[in-house]
Parts: sequence; structure tokens; C-alpha cells
Amino acid sequence: EKTITLVLPAKPNVDFIVPAANTEYCSEDPVTLVIQDFDQDNTYEWLFGTTSYKTNQQTTLINFSDGGSQPIWLKATGPYGCEYITAMPVNIQINKAEFDGDLNATALDFCEGTTVTPLQFNANAGTVTPSDAIWMRDNVQVHTGLTFTPIESGSYWPVLIDPNHGCKFYGMATSPVIVTVRKPPFASINGNTSVCYGESTTLTGIYTDPAVEHRWTGTGLPAGYNNWVTGATNLTLTLSGLAAGNHTYTFETR
Repeated sequence: EKTITLVLPAKPNVDFIVPAANTEYCSEDPVTLVIQDFDQDNTYEWLFGTTSYKTNQQTTLINFSDGGSQPIWLKATGPYGCEYITAMPVNIQINKAEFDGDLNATALDFCEGTTVTPLQFNANAGTVTPSDAIWMRDNVQVHTGLTFTPIESGSYWPVLIDPNHGCKFYGMATSPVIVTVRKPPFASINGNTSVCYGESTTLTGIYTDPAVEHRWTGTGLPAGYNNWVTGATNLTLTLSGLAAGNHTYTFETR
């Protein structure tokens, strides 16, 4: 006579919860899955969409890129290889933000301090208009609002907010606006500004970029000094015979 003892482990519990399962999620937002009776002797696999994910943790975060109703199953494999799967999936609703349109510019090139048209997203006729936008410089958030005026060079694009569910649309990252903000060219004046009546003085304009143009403004200028020129032309301004009083002269570059 021989006795054999069969050890049958308990059937794994494949019930799980999705916190706030009755609510709706935005695509790309994390969805938290929690195994109710987690047993470290079992191996688990989440089945969702067209993929699956194996885990040895009680809590798992997943996300969906597609919208609509998404079913989720849990499969548990016991120590002896027996598999059990959720009889009925848990369904969650995924909302996906979609927009059709373009930014009002593809590139901006302007001088610092000048007035420019703010950037904004223009939705095509008959399509959804965003309720808000998060403006990014590369991958760094710099502003919130439907319009934005950049103040420094960079690559800018908006994350668009869907008005129906508050979901985010990241598609504009593929067509950013390239912004070039040019600093005003350096300009300075060297010379004696305190002179006696009847004396003469010489002012010298100073700049650092040989490619820029320059000119003088003020009263009693020599001929041609108020014209835009380049190089060493008209850098030195000699003044004589000025009437008593204050005289203002400006050396401009562009």
C-alpha cells in the first residue's frame, strides 16, 4: 500500500480594482491597477489593448494612447503553472484630445523690445478650439494661456487643452515655431561733453559689431552724418561754433 498526498494550492484571486474606475481618463494619463489579494508566489500579467505587461508588484501603472472604452484583464499563474484569468474585464473610458489647425507663425525673427504678434493656435473651421494652452520652450513650460509672446530665442510649441474633458494634446511638438530674438547692437559715445563757449569738441561713436549700420542725430550735424553708414565712416563727430546752452547728440546703431 502506498499513499500519495496531493498539494493543491488555492486558486489565485484574479480580482483587481482600478481606483476611480467609474471615472474617465485622458489618453497618456497613468491608470493605476491594484491586485486585491496579491500573492508573491504567483506571477501576474495585465492584458489590455493590444499588449500585456508582466509584474511581480501589487500595484501597476499603465496608460493608453487610444481613446474609447478599454477592457483590462488580469492573468495569474500559480506555482505549478496553472493559469487563471479575469472572467469579466474591467472597462475604463479613455478620452483622447484631438485638434486640427496650425500655429499662426512658423518662425519669428525680431529685435528685442519690438512689438510682435503673439503666438496662438488657429483651429480649422468647424473643429474643436482649445480652452487653454501650456506653452513650451523645447520641453520646459514657460507660459499658460491661449496666446504667448516669447522674449528669448528658442523653439516654442503649445500643449493644447481639450474643452470637453481637459485632456492634453501634444501633437504641436512636431511643428514648433523657431523664434530668434536679436539683441540691440552695442552703442556708446566717447568725448568731452563740457566745453567753453566758442570752443570745439570731438565725439567718437563706439560699436562692437562691424556689420551694423550707424548714424548721428542732433542739431548742426555735418552733411551726411544723419545717414545710415557702415565701417569707420562718420564715427568721429567734431562740433564747433555751438550756441550757449544744452545740445543733445545720439549715436545710433542698427
